[in-house]
Amino acid sequence: MNKLDYAQFQLEQYEPSPYRKYLVMWAERCYQLYCNGKIKNKQYGYEILPGVEEVAEYFEKFLTKDMKKDPNYEVLLDDLMLFVDENNAKLCSWALVK
Repeated sequence: MNKLDYAQFQLEQYEPSPYRKYLVMWAERCYQLYCNGKIKNKQYGYEILPGVEEVAEYFEKFLTKDMKKDPNYEVLLDDLMLFVDENNAKLCSWALVK
């Protein structure tokens, strides 16, 4: 479940590079899979959304060594982890209110 209205990976926000398109595509895909509960939490399985580390590891599974050398790799990974962390925090605060 996505509680962030700003969690988007827009191609033009990242520097032109050979792998920019693929990195943005995989970051976007991983975030959607995370939001839909398709990435397994290591400790609790599919009952609880995964944390930052699980989503980052899942993202990295799809990348080649060359993609990880791309100047956008670190930025996209940081953005992905930030969105996951902020979304999890928002979900926790939302659940506490209910």
